[in-house]
Amino acid sequence: MKSWQVFLGSDLQHKAQRVAKDVAERLADPKVIEAALESAEAPPLWKPQALACGYASLVIAFEQMHRCFPHEGWDGFAKGYLKAAANATREKAIADPGLHEGIAGMILATSYVSASDHRYQRIVNSLLRQLATRIKLTQWERSEPGVSFYEYDVINGASGIIGLLNFGDTAVEEASWASDRLTSYLLNLIDGPKLSGVYPWHIPQRLLPQIHVYREQYPGGYYDLGVAHGMAGVISAVALAFAPEQLATGITQPLMKLCDWLLAQAEFDEFGPNWPRGVHLNSAADQPATGMSALAPTTWCYGAPGIARSLWLAGVALRNQELEETSRTIFAAALRRSQADGHRQLTAGLCHGLAGLITIACRFAQDGENAANLESIEELVERLLERNHPDAPFGFRDDLGAEGVFDDPGLLNGAAGVLLALLAASAPVEPRWDRILMLN
Repeated sequence: MKSWQVFLGSDLQHKAQRVAKDVAERLADPKVIEAALESAEAPPLWKPQALACGYASLVIAFEQMHRCFPHEGWDGFAKGYLKAAANATREKAIADPGLHEGIAGMILATSYVSASDHRYQRIVNSLLRQLATRIKLTQWERSEPGVSFYEYDVINGASGIIGLLNFGDTAVEEASWASDRLTSYLLNLIDGPKLSGVYPWHIPQRLLPQIHVYREQYPGGYYDLGVAHGMAGVISAVALAFAPEQLATGITQPLMKLCDWLLAQAEFDEFGPNWPRGVHLNSAADQPATGMSALAPTTWCYGAPGIARSLWLAGVALRNQELEETSRTIFAAALRRSQADGHRQLTAGLCHGLAGLITIACRFAQDGENAANLESIEELVERLLERNHPDAPFGFRDDLGAEGVFDDPGLLNGAAGVLLALLAASAPVEPRWDRILMLN
């Protein structure tokens, strides 16, 4: 396993570990979770089998606790929650192949446990074959112009599934074929011709998600720029699918084309480059029209931090040092931006919060020490610990302001994700789970 440095002072390191253990103890009792979900005035999104927001997320949290504190018995909770997730799939079969809520997520959770208990590898292999069959039977390309982000993105689509299929070693031949199939789909999407001046990855009005914020901001369709649902996530997926020596011209050119396109969508403030969630389609349909959307906050899902990491991964895959350096500059600007705002736009969690920013900062720190970055990790951990609410069921809340405050035990927005970020910052164990966010 890759060596992992801790960049916190001793006192803060121990405090972060104490809080992580407190959160784990709260999450260890399924009855506490069930009671909190049932009694909540505003229940969080909870899908029992889901990696992002279900029992599978707790598998990851407790397996990571076991890796960090191997003699404390946390692995038993990981296996217990894996059984709960499996039972949930028997009650309601998983229809979605995706990473965060589908079959790919169950595979990743099971694979994470199998690394320390090889008895689970047979289950992993069986699930991989099921996933490969689902991919083979799916018509990924559309006959008409445009795409839905559910088809290609990290959360639900091809990008996240590619992340899973290239996570660790597998002897399942079908998994390699499935990864090649999905990567070919993404490369064709990136490198396809413009039609009436519109890139193939545009999301037209008819394919907008049934979520009011997208339909209000982009009534005529748009290009999505983020990691979670946009082209930054596609960049990460393609970069992670190949070792640098495997990259042929047919891969490097489309990948660099998309990186250049994404960089061209940046808008600049006093700190440096940042991005909106998406850009509208021009009425002339020739180029995306920037300046029409509010810039995204400093988060993993949308905005500069996640995009910086995607560009870093592409730089490594392409052996492009200029792109690597650009990604560092983008992330440094993002840290300054968030610090100047007092991190007020951020929740506690991974998706759009401090935990996600900490995890990205830790990854960049491992790739090359930078004094400002290392100081930021300490400051970010301190700010996250200030969000600790001992009176809350899980110790941390997902505070979305006007949208509500949620007691969420899950990984993407809830306490399990906060626990994982605290361990990434405070324990000398690589957080390989962050493949869920396409960071490594």
